[in-house]
Amino acid sequence: MIHRIHTHALKASLTAACALLVTGAGFTQAAPADDMARLYALPPAGSVYVRVVNATRHALDISMAGQADIQLPPDREPLVSAYYPIPGDQPYSLTANQQALSVDPAPPGAGFVSLLVLADGENGLRAQAIVDKGVAADGLKAELAIYNLIPGCTAEISLESGQAVFTDVAFQGRQARAINPIRTGLTGACGAEQSPVFILPELKGGDHFSLFLLGDSHSPILAGALNQVMPSGQ
Repeated sequence: MIHRIHTHALKASLTAACALLVTGAGFTQAAPADDMARLYALPPAGSVYVRVVNATRHALDISMAGQADIQLPPDREPLVSAYYPIPGDQPYSLTANQQALSVDPAPPGAGFVSLLVLADGENGLRAQAIVDKGVAADGLKAELAIYNLIPGCTAEISLESGQAVFTDVAFQGRQARAINPIRTGLTGACGAEQSPVFILPELKGGDHFSLFLLGDSHSPILAGALNQVMPSGQ
């Protein structure tokens, strides 16, 4: 479920939010895909778990590797599909609005991948794969990831108080870190241009939450969704 942007003031102390959210300098070491699989109670390696992100401003009708059609409407509700299991080391066979899309790079043998579907010219579409490497498993913490979907933008995500959470996120780039579960306000920025406040919901230990910086470099928008996984065979 996509959580929409809110602009009301935070009730909790931003000082406390800084202490709870920012868990030390730098990013936690990336963990093997098996750690994510254990958190999601997924089958063993041999499949890759793939989701689709609608980075366009249009409705998308997605088909992927024989899965049922995935509907991603233009109002960004939802912005991103669940992860679907497909055989590893095989083509994604991705179509969007009946247009076959080649995807670079090719699928890995296992793990998690987000496929960004982006506008290409006035009517065209293209796709870019991002391998979703998880942070080290910690049942007491949640994982927060950011995807920058704004061309020409090097993004920064900060607490509402101004303290940076992610910096130097390139276009089509992803960063992730472990956080203490907390409800707090975040903003996304392209240079001096800042998004409205996005309220990060209170997560549970082991949750994985994705942020997406959308719009354009003059009017960035921060949105987000709790990661969901479709069980194998569905």
